[in-house]
Amino acid sequence: MINTKNIDGDSPIRTKTFYGRAAADTLTTGADKGVVPIVGLDAYGGEVIRVDAMAGTAPAGSALQLVINNGSTLLASISFSAGSATTNTTTITNNGTVSDGDYLDIDCTAIGSGTAGGNVLVAVTVKVHGSIEG
Repeated sequence: MINTKNIDGDSPIRTKTFYGRAAADTLTTGADKGVVPIVGLDAYGGEVIRVDAMAGTAPAGSALQLVINNGSTLLASISFSAGSATTNTTTITNNGTVSDGDYLDIDCTAIGSGTAGGNVLVAVTVKVHGSIEG
């Protein structure tokens, strides 16, 4: 999905949202629990500006924590508090730079201490670089 919006009334920007899943009913900690494919981004690339996530199974007891990496580069960390099925962050590290064809890894660093979280959908919003005219 491409969105065009004016932030300051003067500077149009384009954003595009990409989706991925960590599909296990019950997540375990470790790398490569899912991917967010970056496809259809123009040659100028883009910059991750927001990550939203929703868990089909909310964690209980303690937080479910995920990290989003582009290769070995950390882009974002997200945390579902115990009992919460949604989370988001706009704290993006390492400039959040992505290119068409990148696969962003979803890694799990904590699962909850009672019920492990699972079935997580991740939405990564990218500010598209380049001309608004396309």
